[in-house]
Amino acid sequence: MRQSWKKIVVAILLASGNFAFTHIVYLRTAPLSRNRSHQQPIAFVSTVSDEVLRRPVTRTIWQMLEAGEPVYPGEAVKTSSKGEVSLEFVGTKKRLDVEPDSMVVLTRHGSEIAMDLLDGGVFVGQASGSQEA
Repeated sequence: MRQSWKKIVVAILLASGNFAFTHIVYLRTAPLSRNRSHQQPIAFVSTVSDEVLRRPVTRTIWQMLEAGEPVYPGEAVKTSSKGEVSLEFVGTKKRLDVEPDSMVVLTRHGSEIAMDLLDGGVFVGQASGSQEA
């Protein structure tokens, strides 16, 4: 009986330590991914439905993406099985609609914007506020 209590206590201590470590890592990386004052955004989120996540490629923790938030170069955007997101690119009249179960990485090379479609599908169209000539 005493042996099983030792195992239970050790398991609780290990689980608590893992939880604390994960929480500390999350708290330390969350402000870094939100504070990008040295970078210009390449797009802004116009609409979001269901769950849409973002993370810089160099990070491991995904964060919720809400309407109106900027998307910076080097960030991955992932949609859930029912999630969709519409991104409007800065300085252009283009819109990127990301379909459910999709993941894209947006990067900038000079004045060009590149999109790597890792999974799923996207549609590129006119931004809602623009008119064709």
